[in-house]
Amino acid sequence: MNQAQLKVLAKVLGSASDEFSHHGCNDLCLDWLGLTPEELTSFKEGFTKFLKADDPLYVNEGNCVQDWLVMSYLKEVALREVKDNASSSISPP
Repeated sequence: MNQAQLKVLAKVLGSASDEFSHHGCNDLCLDWLGLTPEELTSFKEGFTKFLKADDPLYVNEGNCVQDWLVMSYLKEVALREVKDNASSSISPP
C-alpha cells in the first residue's frame, strides 16, 4: 500500500472502532479472517502485544475478540507503516 492508502486505512479503522465501541458486544471470530494457522498465530501475538501496552494483564484466550480492538490495532499498524515508509524514503545526502 502507498502512504495515502495507509493513512486513509488508519483513519477509517479509527472511525470504525469508535463506532463499534458504542454498540455493545461486537465480537470477531479470528477464524473468519481466512488466515493460515501460522498467520493467525502471528496476528494474535501482535494483537496481544499491542493490547498489553495499555493493559499488562490482558490475555487473549481463544479466537474471539472485540472487533473494535482489532480495528484499533490495525490502525496503529498502518500508522507505524506510514511512519516507517516516510523515514525510509528519505535519501541520505
